Amino acid sequence: MTKKSKYFFLNISILVLLIIMIFSGFRLIQRKSSEKEVSELIALRSSENFEASELIEADPIEIYNEQPEIKYDYKPNKNSEYLAINSDFTGWITIADTVIDYPIVRGSDNEFYLNRNIYKMSSDAGAIFMDYRNIGQFNDQHTIIYGHYMKNGTMFGGLHEYKEETYFKTHDKIKLSGLYGEKTYTIFSAYIVSAGDYKLEIDLMDGDYENYVQTLQSNSMHKKDFIFNEDKALLTLATCSYEIENGRIVIHAIED
Repeated sequence: MTKKSKYFFLNISILVLLIIMIFSGFRLIQRKSSEKEVSELIALRSSENFEASELIEADPIEIYNEQPEIKYDYKPNKNSEYLAINSDFTGWITIADTVIDYPIVRGSDNEFYLNRNIYKMSSDAGAIFMDYRNIGQFNDQHTIIYGHYMKNGTMFGGLHEYKEETYFKTHDKIKLSGLYGEKTYTIFSAYIVSAGDYKLEIDLMDGDYENYVQTLQSNSMHKKDFIFNEDKALLTLATCSYEIENGRIVIHAIED
């Protein structure tokens, strides 16, 4: 090998060595930089000022575990005890400042509870009961509730007070409490009619429903204006009346 060739290979070797040293130094710097980032990340997680939003991608499971535990309070339905007494129990009716504050039952017909109380025991006063055609629990367009007229004013005997106009206007709220909620209704009509001269419908088409409610309002012995809303349910209370043969006094209310 000539002297010139020896110098050429020596220079190539030196150049390759320099390249290897430069590359190794770069890798060392890069590794130290990565180690620094990891150290900073660990320090960040350990610091008191660490926030979940700063590390959501790094450790989602740990962040989830840091969320506060949600606790739920369950209150027993106050009406559940009556359901235990009688499976026909379907709610409670209240009219403030009156004796009407009773449980409501619903039988398989409209005869059974005429002479049986909520315990299904024989009783001249019977029970306050819902029309058997109703589903109950506020699922009906028109809910109908019956009760005896008792001379001592109990059960639905108090409905006769609505023949007086002032009473009609000052006792116009009815509250129904069911197993799954509570609703309030406003009375808009009261009248006396023969049982053979009227029919209470449960479900009506939208147009028929409005006409039906308007007819009930026009029958009232006391006039009262209200705005009809087809989305609001109708409530009717009925009991015997002795002003006419086979008479009934009927009270109508619309859902608030």
